[in-house]
Amino acid sequence: MNANLTQSLTYGSVYAAKSVATNNTVSAGFDTKGYIGQLAVMVDAGLLTAGDSNSTLTVQIQGSATNNASNATNISSTTSSVTATNNAVAFGQIIFDTRAEYEYLFARMTITGGNSPARPVSVSVVGVKQVQPVQ
Repeated sequence: MNANLTQSLTYGSVYAAKSVATNNTVSAGFDTKGYIGQLAVMVDAGLLTAGDSNSTLTVQIQGSATNNASNATNISSTTSSVTATNNAVAFGQIIFDTRAEYEYLFARMTITGGNSPARPVSVSVVGVKQVQPVQ
């Protein structure tokens, strides 16, 4: 039996799970072309693996018309960032509307305070992607 799916729920990685220890780290551009409607952007920041416990990590979701992070601006969602403070984990979901935002999605990590802090971070998306029908 051939399935004739024209839309498919798709998972993608904007920033693969790895340690962030450098301020103003930015992901590679995630191309949202082909996605329909909204994307759920999930940010997961783990416990500190190094440094003082009094640091703050903010993951800001940005969009750009080009695959160039220097052109990226904060998305227009009412919640466009997730912040982890001290030595606590943080998880958040941010909605990225492919109809209202630019084509490329970026995650920018900002670290403040603390002495050489580092923590694992991952940013992923789930959304409906248009696919070619099976003939």
